[in-house]
Amino acid sequence: MEEAAHDRSVANSRRNRALVNAPEREDVRLTTPTITAAIRAYLEPHKPQGRTPQEFERAQQNYARHQLLQKTRRQEALHNLYMHARSFILTEEQLNDAVERTFGSDEDPIVWGPYHDQTIWGTGPPATAERMMKKGVGLEAMLTRQETLMQSRLRRIAEVLTGGKMDTPNT
Repeated sequence: MEEAAHDRSVANSRRNRALVNAPEREDVRLTTPTITAAIRAYLEPHKPQGRTPQEFERAQQNYARHQLLQKTRRQEALHNLYMHARSFILTEEQLNDAVERTFGSDEDPIVWGPYHDQTIWGTGPPATAERMMKKGVGLEAMLTRQETLMQSRLRRIAEVLTGGKMDTPNT
C-alpha cells in the first residue's frame, strides 16, 4: 500500500510539473490582457498605504473648514427662515385674509381681463418690447437703477455689519 501511495504521489508531482511547464493554451493567450498585473503594478506609481503626518493634518484642517462652512450655511438658512416667517400663513383667518386680498369678496370680486389694469399677480399688463426698450433709456431710468444699486449695496453692508439678513424692500 505504501508503494502504491508513493507511486501515486510521484505521478501527481510529474503531472503538476508538466502542467506548470506546459506552453500557454491558445485560447488563454488570445483572451489574456496584454498588460499583466505584474507589469501594471510596475508601471503604476506605488503609493504608501498610510498618510504622512502633513497629509493627515491637512485632511483634518479641510474637514474642520468644511464643518464650519456647513454650520454657517445652516445658521444662515435658519436666520432666513426666521426673517421670512412673518409672511407665513399659519391660521385659517390669515388664509381667508390672503384669499380675500387676492380674489376679493363675493360682494366685491377682483376681476382680471383685457379691460382691467391689474393682472392676478398685481403687476399690470405684460410689458411690450417697445416699453421694455424705452424703460432702459433716459436719465430717470438711469437714476432709478443707480438708486436700487445703492440700496442693495447698503443692504449688503448692513447685513455684514449686523451679521444677519435684512428685509428686502418691496418695490
